Amino acid sequence: DGQDNQTHDYTQLMQTLPEGVQCHTFGYGPDHTAALLVRLAEQGNGGTFTYIDEEDAVGHAFAITLGGLFTCMAQQVRVNIEFSEGYTITHAHSRYKYEPEQLPSNMITFDLHDLNGD
Repeated sequence: DGQDNQTHDYTQLMQTLPEGVQCHTFGYGPDHTAALLVRLAEQGNGGTFTYIDEEDAVGHAFAITLGGLFTCMAQQVRVNIEFSEGYTITHAHSRYKYEPEQLPSNMITFDLHDLNGD
């Protein structure tokens, strides 16, 4: 139901996911902890969070998520951004994984995981 009633180290848990395995989360109704579910999905190798507001929407939500798994156009995508000499990246705000210890630098690499065709 998205309500955390026990204390867990979810960051450590998400790091144990095998490469290529994603964690998709679903929040049911208005009484779930969306921030936790979003964080789990983001840390879950490019997974997604879907809010389901009513019982009739469950099937559609699962269909969209599963459909995304079957329309994969590219896997394990990495994007390298490099700035010209004299420019430095000091921090990045991204939902995609990157190595903060590579900053400051004039280049940053983001792991986008899978790209879907839809």
